Amino acid sequence: DIPRTGDEGAMKTLDARPLADGLSVKEAHWFELNRLLSDSNPTNVLYAIGKLDQMSLKQGEPFGDWRRSDDFKRNRVLSALLPLIENTNEPVATSAIGCFEMEPTATTVLEPFVGRLIQVANKAPSSTRRLAAIRALSGMDDDAVSNSLAQLLKDDDENIRASAVGLLPRFPAGFAEQALRNGAVDTAPKVRAAVADAIGNGKIVSLLPVLEHLWNDTNIVHTSAGNALLKFGVEQVGSILKTHLNAEDFRERYLCQLARNDAGPW
Repeated sequence: DIPRTGDEGAMKTLDARPLADGLSVKEAHWFELNRLLSDSNPTNVLYAIGKLDQMSLKQGEPFGDWRRSDDFKRNRVLSALLPLIENTNEPVATSAIGCFEMEPTATTVLEPFVGRLIQVANKAPSSTRRLAAIRALSGMDDDAVSNSLAQLLKDDDENIRASAVGLLPRFPAGFAEQALRNGAVDTAPKVRAAVADAIGNGKIVSLLPVLEHLWNDTNIVHTSAGNALLKFGVEQVGSILKTHLNAEDFRERYLCQLARNDAGPW
């Protein structure tokens, strides 16, 4: 049951070595992919990571997801990928870590791997790798994960800070809301725009005043804030939408939002 990836089920192998007798098709794939996974060539390793990820379902995703098959159990795949999260090759490590990211409801699947992921989140040599580990762990209610994210929210790289802000809605409300308030006054517009996006994605009603403040910011921040307001119910943001109804870039969408439940007045 190969996922539909455009390669018609053909799979790359490390060499022309014959397979052992008696292997099923499924186990032949597992054997060959793990040989690629152990190769010194990062291109082969990345290929194997991608295939193993495609050939197992993530908990919480629909069973009929066309991108994946159910050939291998997720725990088996994650166990095979775990050593790679500390690989010296950055793309290999971050690609492997990305396979551990799941819906917040799938934390039981992640539990056997949490300790190693927290080590990476705290001590990895690059901010990019730490961020990938935190993203994978962001459904876990763990102080160690929150502390790791708090460090990245102060990173010198505005791209890292912006990506870290995007994870905040998946963390406990008290921590997330204060961090978003801090991010709303970040010196980088990209980070402030990420704050607006996060408030909208998390539908954080208590931060609507922050969102309205960001509306008056410049360029990408204003656009992100305007779009974020559209993610709330009219009963929550109706007065804000009316205040900004004359803004040319959002007028039509705000009118439609206000008219959603009662078109008469509009």
